[in-house]
Amino acid sequence: MRLAPEILRLTRVAATLLLGAKFAACGKPAEDPAGSAAKGAIAPFTGISSIAANADGTWTLAWPVVGDNAVHYLVYRAESGQPLAFAAPLFTTTETTYTTEALTFMNPQCYVVRYSSEQVISDTNNNAKCTTQVPYVFPGPGTLDQNDKGHFVLHWDPVPVPDPLYYVFAREVKEGAPDQYGDPFSVTREKFLDVGRPAREKVVCYTVSYGKADSAQNAELCKEKEPALDFGGIRRLEYTADTSSLKITWKGGDAAVIGKYVIYQGGNFDTEIGRVASDKTSFEVKDLQKDQIYSFGVRAIGTFDDPDDHDPNTKILTLRAGSDNKLVDDDGADVKAATGAVSP
Repeated sequence: MRLAPEILRLTRVAATLLLGAKFAACGKPAEDPAGSAAKGAIAPFTGISSIAANADGTWTLAWPVVGDNAVHYLVYRAESGQPLAFAAPLFTTTETTYTTEALTFMNPQCYVVRYSSEQVISDTNNNAKCTTQVPYVFPGPGTLDQNDKGHFVLHWDPVPVPDPLYYVFAREVKEGAPDQYGDPFSVTREKFLDVGRPAREKVVCYTVSYGKADSAQNAELCKEKEPALDFGGIRRLEYTADTSSLKITWKGGDAAVIGKYVIYQGGNFDTEIGRVASDKTSFEVKDLQKDQIYSFGVRAIGTFDDPDDHDPNTKILTLRAGSDNKLVDDDGADVKAATGAVSP
């Protein structure tokens, strides 16, 4: 038949085309079923990996890094038991950690962290991690310092709540005294308290509580015994009649402890009339009125110039200003009535 050669030729052409297509296919890589959009794709993100409480009442969230692309992490928060609103994040960061504000006294809070990038507007993980309500323990006072007046001042870190109320306790440490605190001696909303200037020979301890009940477990700070202001007081009055003046003298004490000497007029240290440095041992009073009786005393005060921080002496010397010179010694006796100045 004449059709046979034609059929044979067509069969050969088809076989050649099929064979060429087969060899061409051998050099071509397989198609990426996800398409070119998968290039640079980010691995699945599981969200927060850990949440940990810090000593200051804050909490730190952490999560794994996502890919090598420019990624922003979106932090969401809701109170435990409440739904999270993903419309607006609480915080946005490029870091892989986030530290909350202090959450002391707050109900447990739950957090979710999602990410966004050029490829992903936002992932949809709901891996929430929640805080727990850690019992708050107020540590008590942190420092006990002296201010420029010599007063002792307690300081403490504030409780992270609005308008806290602090109770301040004190106890004297001495033989036979209880080692427990009684009622608070002061209540304040400040984070410090000037507790004054206890006597040098006393050891006084202080504590502060947030709420009266926890004072026993809080820190205790003590004002220790200080060197005594060892001073014997006024020694002599020397009156000079022709100048109506009076010289007050004393024997100096320890200048390392004594800041100044304070001179008083009156039978009970009534009126301060002068102060001199610790290296001085005399003071002059002028314009005394004849036939008037005058009384004087001298006390040593500490280096802070605090008149309440004085030696305990109560010695007073008294004389009558007259027409004769007069000398009164440290036991109050009129030991000389003669013309001319007399040195102590």
